Amino acid sequence: MKKLLVTFFLFSNLVWADSLRLIKTEKVLPFQNHQFQVLYENRGTFIDVSTEAHFETDFFDEISKGVFFIEPTTFAFNPFYFELRGNFFSPQGTFLRFHQFIVVDLTPDAIKIKAPNDVMTGEAIDFFAIGKYSEREIDLTKDGKWSVSKGSINLRGEFEAPIVDKEELVVISFSYANKTERAHIKIRP
Repeated sequence: MKKLLVTFFLFSNLVWADSLRLIKTEKVLPFQNHQFQVLYENRGTFIDVSTEAHFETDFFDEISKGVFFIEPTTFAFNPFYFELRGNFFSPQGTFLRFHQFIVVDLTPDAIKIKAPNDVMTGEAIDFFAIGKYSEREIDLTKDGKWSVSKGSINLRGEFEAPIVDKEELVVISFSYANKTERAHIKIRP
């Protein structure tokens, strides 16, 4: 039995495919306008086609071509994700689509704990945590993590002061995203 050696030679030309690339997808922050851009690639050349492309998302309205006011629907999860989709007809008539999941960092500029300066021993009271974003304030009370140095506090910011014989200082902490704020409260007997 003879073995037959067959060799194939494949020749091809370099084929350039049209493509779209979504850029400016980093550092997306809440309560701000964010400009997304789309680059059209043809034969290694990139062209900004943001004004001709169609953008859409299920969460935000487009203010102008590629510009969206980012207003998250929830602060229960950080970061907040949404899908940005769109399309573009190339000069050659090719219909191209793009989509990408965008990450919105919900870390507030600052957090303020709303609490009285002092409470009576054994008293129950509600604390509130307010996140500051640019010029807006968002109630984050039930979205972060509470802790106290003495006494007890639940996930909703409901604090029960410890039973004390003499005045004591208690530290209350609230953490959300990458921020932690502390408040001090006196417990009076």
